Amino acid sequence: MDAGAVREQHKFDEQNLNDYLSCHLPGFSSTVQSRANRGTTPPFISSGLHRLALERRVSNAAIFEHCLLYYREGRGFEIAQGRLGPGRIHHCMRAIGTAENALQLMCARAAQRTTFGKKLYQHEVVAHWIAESRIAIEQARLLTLRAAKAIDTVGSARARKEIAMIKVVAPRMACQVADRAIQVFGAAGVCQDSPLSFMYTSLRALRIADGPDEVHLSAIAKMELMEQAKLLSKM
Repeated sequence: MDAGAVREQHKFDEQNLNDYLSCHLPGFSSTVQSRANRGTTPPFISSGLHRLALERRVSNAAIFEHCLLYYREGRGFEIAQGRLGPGRIHHCMRAIGTAENALQLMCARAAQRTTFGKKLYQHEVVAHWIAESRIAIEQARLLTLRAAKAIDTVGSARARKEIAMIKVVAPRMACQVADRAIQVFGAAGVCQDSPLSFMYTSLRALRIADGPDEVHLSAIAKMELMEQAKLLSKM
């Protein structure tokens, strides 16, 4: 995407406003656009990575100064970065909820399906999958709560390590739980008769969206090494 804005002076009688932005302002700005503004198309449905999205195209649109978030130019990156911490909390909450649904489906299937003369949950390997899934969900939930508390008490900037940790842990955990549930369902787990294949696809995409695991792991390692170096320097 290539876009920008410049400040121009015009008078719009119907808007009774003087300033608007049209192309190449320094920095990156965030705005709230009225759908009535010229240069904006009606909303249309587009298919994204794992869901449908509502989009609107903007071309040579008049963006009035009062539409700027914070009423200042060049603060768009600041706004975008400010929502990343709480946004990642939201991603992890959804991942944990999806894992809960997958575990519920796994347990229902294990109690219903019979193989080799006994229910699936009576097979030790399936029982262990159920137990390990519950343990992993609770671990991820507690770490997410800790990260959320850190954001509330010290702010997103100082809670970077906790945020990065949950962004790695929660999607990985949910992917593993969904994978176990698919295995318990067998072929039914990868067809449209159950929601598990869609769950797994969405969760797997979350390990890439908003920063891949590897980026977060590198950040966590760097912060941990810095913290350990400070502790060692005091000895």
